[in-house]
Amino acid sequence: MKISVIVPCHNGEKYVEGCLRTLASQTYKYLEIIIVDDGSSDRSLSVIEQAIASMMPTVLLIKQSHKGVSASRNVGMDHASGDYIHFLDIDDEINSEFYEMLAETAKTTASDIVACNVINEAKPHRNISYEVTEIVTSTEERLGLTNVGRRGSA
Repeated sequence: MKISVIVPCHNGEKYVEGCLRTLASQTYKYLEIIIVDDGSSDRSLSVIEQAIASMMPTVLLIKQSHKGVSASRNVGMDHASGDYIHFLDIDDEINSEFYEMLAETAKTTASDIVACNVINEAKPHRNISYEVTEIVTSTEERLGLTNVGRRGSA
């Protein structure tokens, strides 16, 4: 199973190297990495190109004029061919087994979506923790958790 990792970047010069270093260290090898430089006016693009040349030669780098993070993610999705898509912000760093754990969870639970905890070391009050409350696997169960196919008031 291939995971497309889309990394939008606009003026993230001070974060680029750390983010890309953690991507290059992944133990899960079925990754398609797409970096979208969103018209950075700092040295982000130069740092990205150097990182790609030295540690990540198979990365797709897309350059565009500044259009915003949503447009950058959409452009990345237009080029993505993975079974799953993950958006990684340029100021994020992940552990080396991050995608391996997500892929294993997706496979063993037959999930369409996989979520994980977020630890914000700079602002611990912004940590996000998810608790597994239910795993649904059948289409009927999935639809039962949505409003798809329902009519009238809820």
